[in-house]
Amino acid sequence: MAKKRHAWTAQRTAPPFNSTVMRQNKMALWKIYFWLVISIYLATYAVEISVRVFELFPSIQDAFSEPYETIELIEVVFSFVPLIAVFGYAYEKMIFNRILWQIVFAINFCLMISIYFSSYKPLLLEFGVSIPSFGMLALILFFTVPEVIGNYLYAFKSNHIWSNEIA
Repeated sequence: MAKKRHAWTAQRTAPPFNSTVMRQNKMALWKIYFWLVISIYLATYAVEISVRVFELFPSIQDAFSEPYETIELIEVVFSFVPLIAVFGYAYEKMIFNRILWQIVFAINFCLMISIYFSSYKPLLLEFGVSIPSFGMLALILFFTVPEVIGNYLYAFKSNHIWSNEIA
């Protein structure tokens, strides 16, 4: 009795492409990215608040001795707001409306460009053109570029999410 073969194995070609599995894998990566960045942000802000408010960790007290400025508070808000779009994209949820996220994307993109130019120059002055400066830039890019891409995909390329939106 001969083994029954699938049609695709008899032709010695690849198995049929399953776009549903690929989509689930891609969304799983976005979910991992979202929770990783959220946990890092929360840990960072928890340390900063404990230093500023509760005066813990005296060894790094001097780094946070100045009070919050308005620009820092705006920076904190704009570090979390774009992550809401990443959450909406990763979990394929419609949050608010598409136009809002297109505006958030534009603001976030402009802020990211300004942050790169404003943070890379001090890195060059401190470390020179060296491995630490490129390492810091790579770390900054690792966390911010996927956020901007996620915002773009959510605001402009997620028609399946926004198809039920009431204009």
